Amino acid sequence: MSNFSERISRILAENELSIIEFCRKIGLSSQTTIAKIISENRKPSSKTFGRILKGFPDVNYQWLINGEGNMYKSEIAATKHADDLTVTAKQIIDRLEFDKGYYDNKLKEDRKHYASERQEMNDENISKLLKGFQELEKKVEHYAVSASTKVVETLIKGMAEQNKMLLDGFKKIQLVESDLEDIKTFMAAKFELQKMKKKKAKQIKKLTPR
Repeated sequence: MSNFSERISRILAENELSIIEFCRKIGLSSQTTIAKIISENRKPSSKTFGRILKGFPDVNYQWLINGEGNMYKSEIAATKHADDLTVTAKQIIDRLEFDKGYYDNKLKEDRKHYASERQEMNDENISKLLKGFQELEKKVEHYAVSASTKVVETLIKGMAEQNKMLLDGFKKIQLVESDLEDIKTFMAAKFELQKMKKKKAKQIKKLTPR
């Protein structure tokens, strides 16, 4: 029996959707809820369950709730998804393994780069970071095609890793925002201290006999 994270990830993989696209399809304006379900294996609320079932009417209710039975309500729906596959299992696995190595190296380089320049980041840097993750997301989506149960499992793992990378990117941005707030607080305190020094100097000057 799979957990909620795996079941949601499987829906993403079989429908070739990113978290953002999935949220749009089920009518969520923010991806935070789904991202936490995937990364922290949280149980969706009844309202979220309803949105998912409405957005994906072919999905079996019992499978979505507790992982029992087939993913799809009927053999027709399952066959339809199987007929849409155009790439062999070996090609997908080979491609995912290649991309995983590339993304691992890219992430290590990004960590090293942003660790040394984090305090110098501005809105333009943050925009470039988000754009980079969007490009990575598109590359993974391009090769996310199912051909067998084994491939579906491999795709789920790949999508989970890709989504984790995206979440890590947002955490980096939050760290940068926190650093910027600290800098602003420091500058404000420094400005107040200078004012106090000037005021004190004026008072001393007045009290000093000429």
